[in-house]
Amino acid sequence: MVQRKRKTTFPCGHRGQGRECQRCLQEAREAQAQAEAAANRLQEKDEWEACFEMDIVDLRGLPKHILKKARQVIQSLDNGQDYRFFKGKQMRVNSQLVRIPFSNDYRLIVKYSGREFSMLEVLSHEDYNKKYGKNQRRVG
Repeated sequence: MVQRKRKTTFPCGHRGQGRECQRCLQEAREAQAQAEAAANRLQEKDEWEACFEMDIVDLRGLPKHILKKARQVIQSLDNGQDYRFFKGKQMRVNSQLVRIPFSNDYRLIVKYSGREFSMLEVLSHEDYNKKYGKNQRRVG
């Protein structure tokens, strides 16, 4: 007859075979993995917030694909690219203001004088209509 190994009671109170409690080891590994994941999330969040400090206009709250496109357009305008390349149009309310669409939902408003651009703001389509809609008074 084969003798079975005896289960021992570990200092943690669990019972099992071997020198160490496998259940406690597994829980410790899971806790360490969760702590590392939380630290990574915190670091990514800090890096994400730090990337907004270098922007000319406030781009917080935009979807990632719009954020990426906004940074590309702003960089290109700073490098001397014409606003018409991005389907930009002068606004009727003020001819110095130019709107550049990013999608159907977001617009970049730029003040254009000669060859100088000054980025004003990135607006959602709703905010753009409220601020620069047909029934609004002239800005400028």
